[in-house]
Amino acid sequence: MSAAALREILPRIAFLRPLVEGARVLEIGGLARTGGRSAEWFAQVGARSVVSVDADPARVAAARASIASARIRIVEGRPADFPPASFDLVWVHDLESPHSFGELAERSTGHVVLSVDADQLGGEAGYRALVDDLARVFASVEVATQRPLVASVLSFGDRAGPLLADPSFEPPPAAQAYLFICGGRSCQVAGQVVVPLPVEAEADPEIAEALAESERERARLEEKLREARLTIESLRAELARNEGIADWDAEARRVEALERRLRELREREELALRRAQEAEARVRELERRAESWQSSRAELLAALRFERFRAERARRDAEGVFDAVAERDRLLEEWKSRALRAERRLDDLEGSGPKRET
Repeated sequence: MSAAALREILPRIAFLRPLVEGARVLEIGGLARTGGRSAEWFAQVGARSVVSVDADPARVAAARASIASARIRIVEGRPADFPPASFDLVWVHDLESPHSFGELAERSTGHVVLSVDADQLGGEAGYRALVDDLARVFASVEVATQRPLVASVLSFGDRAGPLLADPSFEPPPAAQAYLFICGGRSCQVAGQVVVPLPVEAEADPEIAEALAESERERARLEEKLREARLTIESLRAELARNEGIADWDAEARRVEALERRLRELREREELALRRAQEAEARVRELERRAESWQSSRAELLAALRFERFRAERARRDAEGVFDAVAERDRLLEEWKSRALRAERRLDDLEGSGPKRET
């Protein structure tokens, strides 16, 4: 499980603890995001039972091998495999695969929670489309936002009080994710929740390698600089010991040679510093390129997921149109058959009329 999954999913479960406590929870997409750790978090905050469902046999087998809890079941299948009203809370972790909101609503006697990263929605248009789709199925649709926070907590240990946030120095960051809490009634969860998380570093491998190489280069240059300074100090000490030398011409030549050596050492020191600066510049460029690549990739993935979502909706609408056309054709055939029978009967009646007159 990645550190990003810990930072993103655990706070969402903690925020909606009142819905989780004592509930029968159906989790969808948890194995793909956390390998089953999210099911353990549901149980940890008080869920009565947790069923984590996934269609991938490999993910299911891996989760079963790593999780041992009487309150957690790892099931291979789909949400539609469970009977209606089997759970009190249905939790969907992402929009990777399309889900029928009607099917999800049927499985829950309480609420359906859809936790979606902001980059999955495809901007404001995708956000509004999802809210409209949910509103067609659920009487209540509430939206909570999740924002990352880097902060320091200061307090007097013996004087507990409310937790206050000072936004004077930094504006609030943009929403990182949205929680859509859907059901027949309000979830009754209010306020703001700050969830402390362990500090975990997760860097791009290319940037991490570049930083490591820069650190090794810096250590090598510092060692060379230390050696150069020791050499200079040794030369200065030797000059101080030889102040009474009689052959001043030879001493002058020796001093000149020492000065050349000193200049060479200073040039090497300057070269080492320039190389260190160049290494730092390369690292900054790699960081900038990595941020640009991550941003472009996130935008492309968000657009792709949204188009998949729209394609699935269009397919379902098309299936409804095809059913209506088929029903129309059936009715037309039935009316044609009735019309033919009526024409035959009319012909029979017209043929029998003259015989009665004669």
